Amino acid sequence: MKIRKEEKMKTSKIKQRIQTTLFKSLILLPFFTLYSCFVAKDYVQPDVSIQETYRGFDAKDSLTIGKIPWKKFFKDEILHSFIQKALDSNFNIRIAYQNILKAEALYKRGKARFLPAIGLNASVTSSDFARNSAIGQQFSNIGDQGSSNTPNRIEQYDATVSASWEADIWGRITSLKNAEYASFLEADASYRAIQTRLVADIALSYYQLQIFDEQLALAKRTVRTRENSLQTIKQLKESGQTTAVAVKQNESQLLTAKILVIEVEQQVGLLENTLSVLLGKAPSEISRNALDHSNLILGMQIGVPSQLLRNRPDIIQAEYELIKTFQLTNASQASFYPRITLTAEAGFQSLAFDNWFNSDSFFNNLIAGLTQPIFNRREIKTQFEVQQAEQRSVLLNFKSTVIQAQKEVSDALISYFAEGNKFKLRKEQVAALGDAEKFSNTLLANGYANYLEVLRATDEKLAVEIELLNTLLAIRQSEVELYKSLGGGWRIN
Repeated sequence: MKIRKEEKMKTSKIKQRIQTTLFKSLILLPFFTLYSCFVAKDYVQPDVSIQETYRGFDAKDSLTIGKIPWKKFFKDEILHSFIQKALDSNFNIRIAYQNILKAEALYKRGKARFLPAIGLNASVTSSDFARNSAIGQQFSNIGDQGSSNTPNRIEQYDATVSASWEADIWGRITSLKNAEYASFLEADASYRAIQTRLVADIALSYYQLQIFDEQLALAKRTVRTRENSLQTIKQLKESGQTTAVAVKQNESQLLTAKILVIEVEQQVGLLENTLSVLLGKAPSEISRNALDHSNLILGMQIGVPSQLLRNRPDIIQAEYELIKTFQLTNASQASFYPRITLTAEAGFQSLAFDNWFNSDSFFNNLIAGLTQPIFNRREIKTQFEVQQAEQRSVLLNFKSTVIQAQKEVSDALISYFAEGNKFKLRKEQVAALGDAEKFSNTLLANGYANYLEVLRATDEKLAVEIELLNTLLAIRQSEVELYKSLGGGWRIN
């Protein structure tokens, strides 16, 4: 009974000492909190140069194709499958996603900065000292004087719980947390910007392949036509109606058409390899539908320029980068002020294992510290000035991104409507040259025209037909560029 009573007394004594330590901590904690005085400033979006309407286009409607999901904007089902495949497998998009995970982990660490750091340590230390050393002599003096058996070993048993906490007096920790959160949002916006570019690149490559298919079919038709023409010219030469020069000219035309077939096939192969890499796979053939000539609409909704601030991921990314540097500048400014920390430590410490967790082995420390930098070789001031310069640089980048976005929309609009108008005229030009080619062949057959006129008409028609397809591709490209420049491509639903 006596032993149990002594154990209860020892336990009660330990509890009292722990409670005293906690009480001291709770007394000091409000003291630090009361003196919290944030020097951090609140972020305000800077004024940027935003036009009321796009140059040359008086559009004030808030509806914009930039908000249309890519599955609704693009009509081709095979193109849909390619875009989805790229979003799942493209290496750049996967790397961007890992950057999001990395930024998210850093943000979680930033939120935990407000919590105390708590550690647990248990150790056993055994030390043998030389008898002739200063410490050895001290141990010798403790024992019997002159005895060769004086102790020269010490063993210590420790079990310690420690905690440290920094008061966010000037908002430094809050600013760091906000900076890491902005970095997370910046990574997310970067992911969406990469997705936007990827969707546009896939669509552009797909449309270009369709145009190449049209050009290849045109080149093969031209080869067949010129083979027939060559046979006709040879017959005319045999009948004495033309010369060997005409035959050689037609042979040259035929070879030119065959070379065009090879060139287009080469471009198809290279572009298929490029599209394969975008899809995250080894180079291979790409299946595709035939080009739909009817899906051309000259009058898409573009909204107002101010919507770019919310629709374009690259602008959003640039602003979050600005917010991040703004918060880091706040944190750098807070470094000029003193830091107040609270450190507590408690545990058991004994020279004998049997007394390790004895009440007499319990100890505790509570340290409230204040650190004020006075002279540190200009480190803090330099860091603050560098961060200010970085903030100004990022601000200029943000403003530049906004202006560049407006330019891209304006460029796409100008190209879209100009190429549409050129397409209409080139169709008329192809029709006129087609008639000219027919008339030339008729006149040649009846002896009213020479072979040079027929060759000229044929060459001009082929050149304009190729230009017509190039104009059609330019329309598709400007259509996709307009969609991307308005912020389209990252929305799924």
